[in-house]
Amino acid sequence: MLVIAIVLTVGFLSSAYPLRLISRMAMRNSSDEVRGMLWKAQSYAMSGRQHSAWGVHYENSIVAVFKGNDYNNRNQSFDEKISIDERVSIAGFPDAIFVVPDGRPQAPISNITFTCDDLTDTLSLNAEGVIE
Repeated sequence: MLVIAIVLTVGFLSSAYPLRLISRMAMRNSSDEVRGMLWKAQSYAMSGRQHSAWGVHYENSIVAVFKGNDYNNRNQSFDEKISIDERVSIAGFPDAIFVVPDGRPQAPISNITFTCDDLTDTLSLNAEGVIE
């Protein structure tokens, strides 16, 4: 009986670990992808690409880099989109707009929150354009 109890306990604990690891990896990948899209939009603005501001928009598990000051009135032919893991929810992510020529955001974003299962991570964009 003792052996069965030990085997069941070890089996239960070892099966929960991979699930938590998968959730952690999904959240980390999503955070890295959003960070990469923010850097891309910022570098486009700093380089003066298309003589325009560039922004990042999030909606329904899609992160898009777009040209202009307003996602709703953009030229869609310049959009660059990626999908993030649908298990990860993102909150507190208004459009981030980076202006020409210094690549600073029009407004800082204090807390972009990533959640997957019971795990949470945050990302911020300060007034200087530093992603933390």
